Amino acid sequence: MRFSLFTTTILLTVATAVTTSTAQKLHQQPAFWSTQADLIRSAVEDHYSSMIDDVLSTHAEDLLLKLTHASRCQRHRILQSQANALSSGSFSHDACVARLPEYIGRHIHEQTRHVSQAVTPAVEESLIALWPEYHLVGALPTAQHQISSILYSVNLAVGDQLHRTLDAFDILGRVRNDLETCQQQPSTPVLQQRNNSILKLCFTNVRCMLRRLLAAEPSDQVDGEHLLDTYSEAMKADLRSELEGRVGELVMTVFDDLYAEDDDEEF
Repeated sequence: MRFSLFTTTILLTVATAVTTSTAQKLHQQPAFWSTQADLIRSAVEDHYSSMIDDVLSTHAEDLLLKLTHASRCQRHRILQSQANALSSGSFSHDACVARLPEYIGRHIHEQTRHVSQAVTPAVEESLIALWPEYHLVGALPTAQHQISSILYSVNLAVGDQLHRTLDAFDILGRVRNDLETCQQQPSTPVLQQRNNSILKLCFTNVRCMLRRLLAAEPSDQVDGEHLLDTYSEAMKADLRSELEGRVGELVMTVFDDLYAEDDDEEF
């Protein structure tokens, strides 16, 4: 009887130790998991901020370089075609057409800033909605495979919000409003000086037309009418591709930050 009781005590002790060890192994996470909320949020925000900067800056640079490196005739034709498309007809205010690069450049800068500012609220809303316990003190640790699934869902939610932000900015509408405002402004010394150059611009138009005829240049060689449309659509497509292609990078970044001391542990 004593032997049986002794044996039972030993078995209970061993079972308790095994259970404790197993629980510790299953829940082995970085110390103070619940305090890692700032680290998680910062890693996710940095991921999307870097992506936005890369994609929008690249397409903005390509557009502005296209205008800068075009010949005078090409640049005038691009801007005139874009002005005509935005005004749904023939836009004849040459002084306003000449200001199109200024309008486009300003709104591209504002667009980049606007979308960059949308990253933080988009990330916070998505994390709270899809990973509500990530910032709660005392919450049970989240398993690594669950974190992967959550971050994939966060990526979809943040990407959707960023695309909605781009659509709401409506860069074409803003440039159109600038052209209309310029067209309606009364003559000022500055505008008068620009208007005095209309005759020069007319001669430029004639020279460009002659060059096109002599060189037999195809009329659609420079698609100025769809300049901003092409820029916007290409940028959105590139952003969508980056969001899909770099989600694994996001998961690994969060894992690297949270499990720096557990690199040998299987995910």
